[in-house]
Amino acid sequence: MGIRSRKGLRGIKRILGLPLFLPLILVYSLSVNAQSDRPDYDLDDDGLIEINDLADLNEIRNHLDGSALYGSSAGCPAQGCNGFELTADLDFDTNNDGVIDESDTFWNEGQGWLPIGTSASPFSSVFNGNFNTINNLYIDRLGSSYTGLFGYATESQMLNLELAGPLTKVFAGSSSGILIGFMKTNSAI
Repeated sequence: MGIRSRKGLRGIKRILGLPLFLPLILVYSLSVNAQSDRPDYDLDDDGLIEINDLADLNEIRNHLDGSALYGSSAGCPAQGCNGFELTADLDFDTNNDGVIDESDTFWNEGQGWLPIGTSASPFSSVFNGNFNTINNLYIDRLGSSYTGLFGYATESQMLNLELAGPLTKVFAGSSSGILIGFMKTNSAI
């Protein structure tokens, strides 16, 4: 793969010229990679903040109403953002070794993913998966209720999302599921 990539880069350098090519790479990498200091969190201006990776997904728990991410609402419309949208497939097998264990980012001492939203602080906005897939969600919280990717939601909408992968497992108490543990009051999937 390294040789193929180098040949491809040489060809592009010949066509585009090095000075033009480098800024394109920098602009592309800044717009695709998740950052806590993005200049615009709603690039497509639809009122939904882009979720680019698992770190962004995890950050949702700090802004359950969909109004910000990493404490910023930069780029949201004048009336504010009202939810989140997934921009890519995500995988909880973060090291791609086919096993969910302590070497994966969201292992959390064997408990796996901590659900977004609780009965005291519910998720209350839109989550649009944009037909992307979250792979290999792992949760092992047998004594916990309201467990899933989202734990507890009210006045929320979740759509266009697939949860899949051979390592996907949710072990939990009552009111639990893969997508959401409990939804109430004007909520829809």
